[in-house]
Amino acid sequence: MQILGVALVTGENNCAVEDNCFSNYNSGATYSANEDCEFLVVGISGQLLFKRLGVGTGDHLTIGGEEYSGSTQPETALFVSGADEMSWHSNSDSQLGIGFEICILYSCPTTCSPGSGCLLATTTLTSTLSCEACPVGKHSGTSDGASAPLEAT
Repeated sequence: MQILGVALVTGENNCAVEDNCFSNYNSGATYSANEDCEFLVVGISGQLLFKRLGVGTGDHLTIGGEEYSGSTQPETALFVSGADEMSWHSNSDSQLGIGFEICILYSCPTTCSPGSGCLLATTTLTSTLSCEACPVGKHSGTSDGASAPLEAT
C-alpha cells in the first residue's frame, strides 16, 4: 500500500515531511548550509499553506518550476496535485533563514471510507459510522475510530 500525502524523495540535514506538510524547519534555529531535498506529492491535491517562510539570499524553494526565496509568500495561491515535485536548495553562504514549513490543504472526498482521507467515527446515538472530519493524512478503517496513516487502496 502506498502512503498518500507528501514524500521526501531525497534530503539532507533538516528536510522532513509530516502528514501533508513538508519543511526544512529546525525548531526555531536557522537551517543548515548546503541542504538539498526533493519532495513529491503522492495521490492528493490542494492549495499550499505557507506556515513559515524565511529563506536566505541565494537559497531557493522551487514549486511548479518557480523559485521562491526571502520571506514574502507568493501573491497568488499555489496548488499542487499528485506527482508534483518541490525542491529545496541552500548554498554555502552564511546568510541562512529560519526555513520553510508548507502544508497541502487537502479536501475530503464526498464519500467516506477507509482510504478516503476522512475520519470515521461512531456516533453516540447509533452504531453506524459517519464522516466526522478530514484530518490531514489520517483515516480510520476500524469501527473503534482508531487512526492510521492515509493509504491508497
